[in-house]
Amino acid sequence: QLPLQALYLVHLLFVLFLIFILLEIPLGSSCRSVACCCLSLSCILLCFIVEIIGSFWTKEAVSIWYPTLVKPSWTPPDWVFGPVWSILYIMIAIAGWLIYRARHSTKRTVALILYGCQLALNFIWSFLFFSLRSPTLGLIDIILLCLLISLTIIKAWSVRPLASLMLIPYLVWVVYATSLNAGIWLLIVN
Repeated sequence: QLPLQALYLVHLLFVLFLIFILLEIPLGSSCRSVACCCLSLSCILLCFIVEIIGSFWTKEAVSIWYPTLVKPSWTPPDWVFGPVWSILYIMIAIAGWLIYRARHSTKRTVALILYGCQLALNFIWSFLFFSLRSPTLGLIDIILLCLLISLTIIKAWSVRPLASLMLIPYLVWVVYATSLNAGIWLLIVN
């Protein structure tokens, strides 16, 4: 069960994101249009769709299969994952929005492609690890995910440094999740 305080924190962060959007858009900017608002909401919706479908794939396995696994000693309590991922998805959405709003350039296009690819790998991981119940496939995916997040951070830096900074906590958490996935895989193999 998700503690009530964590839900309040997630909602607070969502409100802060909306305030951030309003402060980020200069007064008199053409981006105060309906199209810009739709783009902002699209970034949020895309990330939350990934989160919602991922949690759908995860739900049954978390209650039936995951508890039966031998896990590394550094595995946090199960309730930690929901709030952390909710906060990270908000930050991922902000980063995507910032990259998209940057001036059109080849660097921006590359950053957006990498951003989309890492989001796709993030989306697939829950299916591989939980739905297919395959720590092996999950490990392959999450290692590639770490690489793509790193490349996205590097490429986005030249486009929108703030977007890169917003993705660093995500990378740190995914590296930690990779260690958990690898630990589970090693414990199964041995």
